[in-house]
Amino acid sequence: MKDIQTKLFIEEDKSIDRCNIVIRIESLPTKEQALEVASYIFITKQIDFTDILLAPDNTKRTLH
Repeated sequence: MKDIQTKLFIEEDKSIDRCNIVIRIESLPTKEQALEVASYIFITKQIDFTDILLAPDNTKRTLH
């Protein structure tokens, strides 16, 4: 898997007078890759993709 670009935004929600932290991750070519990254974030609670980026592309890396 190639390097994954992320962006961090703060969005103001004026309807409830609060701010949201939004992390956007670039589009991935397949649903499987998107699921892999989403699972990794959910399970590990982190956005350091080093572990899954270092694995060979043919390796199943989904953590569930």
